[in-house]
Amino acid sequence: MPSVFEAPIAFELKLDRIIPVGGDHLVLGIVERVQVDSSANAGNYKTAGELWKAWLEITRD
Repeated sequence: MPSVFEAPIAFELKLDRIIPVGGDHLVLGIVERVQVDSSANAGNYKTAGELWKAWLEITRD
C-alpha cells in the first residue's frame, strides 16, 4: 500500500464522492485497509499516545 514513509498509521481509501463546496471540494472516501506500524501499537487495541503529542499541541491552539 502506498504511504508516507514516516507515518506510523496509513489508510487506503476508495474514492466515494467529491462534493463542490464554494470554490473548493470536499473529498470523501471509504476506508479499504489500515496499516499500523508496530511502533504505534500500545497493546490491547490502542495506539501509542506519545506519537500523537505533537498533533495535540498543534490542535490545542
